[in-house]
Amino acid sequence: MNDFQCKFKIHAEPKKVYEAISTQHGLQGWWTVDCDAESKEGSKATLRFGETYTVMWVEKLIPNKQIRWKCLEQHHVAERPLQKQDEWVGTHL
Repeated sequence: MNDFQCKFKIHAEPKKVYEAISTQHGLQGWWTVDCDAESKEGSKATLRFGETYTVMWVEKLIPNKQIRWKCLEQHHVAERPLQKQDEWVGTHL
């Protein structure tokens, strides 16, 4: 698959959603407690899941409206080996 898109609707105030995705505290509340993230364009967010990790570059932050990350680095460790350990590299979220 060359392209993947997923859209979904979250029934919450934009401010709450923005904080959950753009801050370290927010990310620790729903994605992973082991992360380093700064709410600043040009910064990096590192998300860890045991030996698996992903490093995102924070490209764009428009408070309560838009967050854009680009995956710079990924290493995925799984019981069943994946064909590509870094499949997210170069993708945007």
